[in-house]
Amino acid sequence: MQEFEFDFNGRAIRVRAIPALQQITLVRKLAPLVATLAPVLMSAFKGDITKAIAAQDFSSVSGVIEPFAQALSDMPQEDADFIIKTALAAALVRGDKDKWHSLVMNGQIMQDNLSAPDMLMLTIRVLKENLADFIPGLAMSLTASPAPE
Repeated sequence: MQEFEFDFNGRAIRVRAIPALQQITLVRKLAPLVATLAPVLMSAFKGDITKAIAAQDFSSVSGVIEPFAQALSDMPQEDADFIIKTALAAALVRGDKDKWHSLVMNGQIMQDNLSAPDMLMLTIRVLKENLADFIPGLAMSLTASPAPE
């Protein structure tokens, strides 16, 4: 994955690659939820979320955030924390004088002004970019029609 930047609620965000072993752990933690999250994942990987965030169309994004938030609430707290913090640790926000600041440092979220919905949208965006090689195939295999016999 190449680093990339995007605008999010008037803030410049830079997303870096999540280390490979952490990506594998993320996939393991997300795998049991893929059937529930398949529509969310497919929307994310088609780019619908990215377009909605860029257009500040948060009503469209709420249909994605709600199932993702529900899926996180159904898993053990430590797993949900790992997913969110690992994703957000790969994101930097541009501050004053073009200096980049980590969203997560030493397991702590560093931005006090980051709302829960913003955290979830950023988490989905970072996961989309970092897990592009894993998730679409898994989601498509769960939503595909069975082959005719």
